[in-house]
Amino acid sequence: MEMLRSDVDPLEAVKFMRTHLTPFDSFYLEEIKNLAGCVLWIGRLDESPYADLLSSAKWDKLAEDFTEKFLGLLGQSTTCPLTTVCNVGARNLPLLSSLRRIVGDKEEWESIESLPLYNETDAGEECNFHSVFVCKECREMATDVNPPILLPCHHTLCWNTVTRLSWGGARLFMCPFCCHEIHLNQCLQLHV
Repeated sequence: MEMLRSDVDPLEAVKFMRTHLTPFDSFYLEEIKNLAGCVLWIGRLDESPYADLLSSAKWDKLAEDFTEKFLGLLGQSTTCPLTTVCNVGARNLPLLSSLRRIVGDKEEWESIESLPLYNETDAGEECNFHSVFVCKECREMATDVNPPILLPCHHTLCWNTVTRLSWGGARLFMCPFCCHEIHLNQCLQLHV
């Protein structure tokens, strides 16, 4: 694009395209054709039918896409951690405000070890970052002694919950989420 914006020799631009863009023609033939058309408008690309290629919105989107792909290859989050924290806080602020009224004054609020929540708060699918398994039935974290167990219905519970529901493996039990009947020998232990 820098070559097309300047007053470079059109043959030099075509040579550059042949050298560097030919390997991509099986995937991006239309885009390469558009760039080849731009060669006819070198030096006055703003007046051409291809002027939209210079729009800053398009380049900002391209930079965002490159950043997202790069961070994805590194296995890192594509959103800023501060943005994630603010989004989760904003979604859960009404719940936390009502809990504040229930719990009472500041000293009590600071002294409690856990909040009296019966369900997980909904932080949105983009904010689910569990590096450990927490059983949705009993709220216990998985350990080597209490590993996660995959049920045949594809729900996951911890070992303690499965043995409690099945009375130690003595009878069939129902999945608490979908009411699927399950026997303990149909379950599969997961390793975290």
